[in-house]
This record gives sequence, C-alpha cells and structure tokens, in this order.
Amino acid sequence: MFILRSPPRIMQFTQDLLAPAAMAAGAAMVVAPVIVAGPALAVAGFGAGGIAAGSAAAGVHSGIGSVVSGGAFATLQSAGAGGVGLAVVNGVVQAAGFVVSASGIAAKL
Repeated sequence: MFILRSPPRIMQFTQDLLAPAAMAAGAAMVVAPVIVAGPALAVAGFGAGGIAAGSAAAGVHSGIGSVVSGGAFATLQSAGAGGVGLAVVNGVVQAAGFVVSASGIAAKL
C-alpha cells in the first residue's frame, strides 16, 4: 500500500506560517464578516441600487426569471442592498470563518 506523505519541510511551513494565517483570517471573518460579505456581494453584482447590469447576478436573474421571496437569490439581493438578508449572509461568512480558523488550529496540533 502506498501512502503519500508530505516532506517534513512542507509540514513545518504549514504549521509555522499557514496555520496562523488561517487562524487570523478565520477570526477576522467571525468578528467582522462584512469584510468578506461586502466585497463578495459587490463582485457578484448585488449592490445597494439593485442588480448591476452585466454582472453575474444579472445573468443568473435573467436565467431564473421570477425571484421567489425568501429564496437564495432574494436573500443575496437583500444583503446587497443592506437589508435583512445581510444578517443571513454574515452568518454564513461567520460559519465559514469558524471552519477556516479551526483548520488552522488543527494544522498546529
């Protein structure tokens, strides 16, 4: 049976540099999720003024037709406009931040 193992130098690099970076990035996502959510929503095309023309969000919107109230697209649209959906998106970012931070902690063990 063949088991692939990382060279010791790569393992040390992961533990010394990448693990603390993951812990810090994850902690930042948990404490201030808007630092990830805001730019991600803007890049996707969900803005304060609605869906940006020519964006990925506009392409999806034209493909799905009518937007279902309470659905994922409506939630992202609300989050982009700073509405109630922002709490949901921030919660998802915080959960992802927890996972990222936990992976950094696990790499140090």
